[in-house]
Amino acid sequence: EDFRSDIYSLGATLFHALAGRAPIEGETNSATQLRALKQQPLLLSVVAPEVSPETARVLQRMIAPEPAQRFSSYDELVIELERAYKKLTGRDVIDVATAKRRTRRTITAGVAVLLIVALVVFVFVRNTQKQIAIFSAAIPISELEKQAAEARHQLVLNHYNVAGTAFGRIATAARNRQPLYDWARLQQGLAAMIGRDDGQAREAFQAVEKAGVKGFAREDVDLANFMVATSKTLLSPGRVQSGQLSVKGHSWPELFGLFPFALKDISQLDVQDAVPLLDQFTKAQPTGKFAWIAELKPIAQKYLDDCRFYLSWKANPASKASPASDLKKQLKTRSAISDAILGKEKQVASTIKSEQSQPPRQLTQKELGAAAQKKAQWLADWKKKLIDDLNHKQFSGAFMDTSGAEYTGVTSADNQTVALKLPYGIARVPWSKLPPKTLLTIATSFIQPNAPDAADRQWLCAVYANATNQGDAARQLAEAAVQSRPEYRGQMNLLFAR
Repeated sequence: EDFRSDIYSLGATLFHALAGRAPIEGETNSATQLRALKQQPLLLSVVAPEVSPETARVLQRMIAPEPAQRFSSYDELVIELERAYKKLTGRDVIDVATAKRRTRRTITAGVAVLLIVALVVFVFVRNTQKQIAIFSAAIPISELEKQAAEARHQLVLNHYNVAGTAFGRIATAARNRQPLYDWARLQQGLAAMIGRDDGQAREAFQAVEKAGVKGFAREDVDLANFMVATSKTLLSPGRVQSGQLSVKGHSWPELFGLFPFALKDISQLDVQDAVPLLDQFTKAQPTGKFAWIAELKPIAQKYLDDCRFYLSWKANPASKASPASDLKKQLKTRSAISDAILGKEKQVASTIKSEQSQPPRQLTQKELGAAAQKKAQWLADWKKKLIDDLNHKQFSGAFMDTSGAEYTGVTSADNQTVALKLPYGIARVPWSKLPPKTLLTIATSFIQPNAPDAADRQWLCAVYANATNQGDAARQLAEAAVQSRPEYRGQMNLLFAR
């Protein structure tokens, strides 16, 4: 019916007002393509997480792709809006049940509009008040804990970049509120270890070490000392000996530490020591306020399975002759274990050794000119891809610009400017206001290791890192790209030509 089209239009308008962007991505003059775009609307809960879940659900149903999935009447819409408003504000609104019996549908539709406007105004005012108060109306601990649970769920789904960004955001919101801040940083570091991002993991653990025991209640000093000691162990070189670690009784925080310790051992192919750590972690049943640690067990189990498979593979010479495709099917994680089994470790090591032992061939002036043009094109491709990512996916995470101003994310970008999230709104700044290291962090956050374009993205990020004097990062990204796509090896001379 026509009123369901009206409900869609109203929902789309309010979605844009709350999220700052339309519920569908893309532009087209084709009715067929427009219908296809409407089949996949954005999730308000994702693009505007500050909107209450109840309000988000109502608006999401208003813009449902199929008319039959939308509200069957304005009365039903008003009832749901009233429920969302009451949940958000704790206040009652008009008695819709009485009103709908004695008003016409047009008046009921007007009530719906008023309720939605009230919700929008309430959300805007509430968020503005939060910033004016500067943490006096900080996000409740209970809400941050819910966000942490959702981040762990993303981690279980192997979305470690999304999870790591979420934990970083939680830590920013929980600053000076211990132990939540340290737990968020430790889980951010864990997500980075799973994603094999050593730099991000190091920053997260250093943040815990730097925080020390400040902000902890007197009864939680032992917990604070454990967190600092765990971070120091993860930051120190060398392996973690399983014989030195054992969780006795109900020391659940120490149980958490077993997982990143095992990942550290796996990164150095010390699988024998990793197995008992993972075995103890997966068998434990944490309870009480530490029951959430059990949410990480499915990931730990995958690493444990790969460890056992690696030991079996190593002990059986015949299995080493198996095709790489068969071996890959049996692996559940991407780690030093998969590198060793699939032969990538030797391939990368030999490539690095060859590059280090043989000085690069000196390029002619003509070749240097061609290399400069090629790198300029790669840089343009890098920026174009990053703009596209920011406009379609956005970026969440705390960072500072070159003047020291703090932001919480990026909402969009064009060739000249970047739209940065402030706690109280959006600020457009030129690209030059963002430090190169920050831009590289944002760009690499969109790399999904198993995606078909992962190697291309790594290569383009290596080009940007090299152009902005981030040599170590450039080398690591380039080597990762070569590992997945050997044809990039022939471009190494061009990339690092000076």
